[in-house]
Amino acid sequence: MGRSKQEFKVTKEEIEEVAFNFFSQNGYEGTNLKYITDQMNITRSPIYYYFGDKKGLYTTIAKKHLDEKVRKYRELFDREDLSFFEKMKEHLYLSSHNFLAEGVFFAGIQNNPDLKEISDYRTKALQIIHQLKILLVNEAIDSRVLRPDTNPDNFLLYFLVVCYGVEGIKKSSPTGYTVTEERLDELINIIMNGVINTYKAI
Repeated sequence: MGRSKQEFKVTKEEIEEVAFNFFSQNGYEGTNLKYITDQMNITRSPIYYYFGDKKGLYTTIAKKHLDEKVRKYRELFDREDLSFFEKMKEHLYLSSHNFLAEGVFFAGIQNNPDLKEISDYRTKALQIIHQLKILLVNEAIDSRVLRPDTNPDNFLLYFLVVCYGVEGIKKSSPTGYTVTEERLDELINIIMNGVINTYKAI
């Protein structure tokens, strides 16, 4: 006879939090459910009950993470108390922290047929976020906040380079250099100064 939810001493959300950390550090293929159960001092029964299997656990976490990611960008870009450049600065913080938190969470999934659903889900989420950014930049061009000859895709490359750079430092720095909040803040201020000087309408 199967166990009921009430019999477990661990919640679905607690499992998701621990599992996200393992998937972000080791990727899907590199994560064994035993890592999760050992850290949480539980059997696999709650995982099977809530998620079915490893793929179900990963898919649930990935979709929640991506949905939250899209929600945060929508919320940021809809804020009326921030100027365009303030939104772009906050966007840099948000994107950089996302890259740092995700680690290798999504590494290799596009080559795994079993994970095609979540690979497609991620692609769609990233496309939505990109379109939100393009819309924001085009509005800034139309309202003469940005120079009229601004290319939206080229403009956004500034921010992508920063995010991928932060991720690359975390993954492969041979010197042990770490991205602290202070260093990230300094980097973002430098980038924003360059963006404003290059693209701000006179």
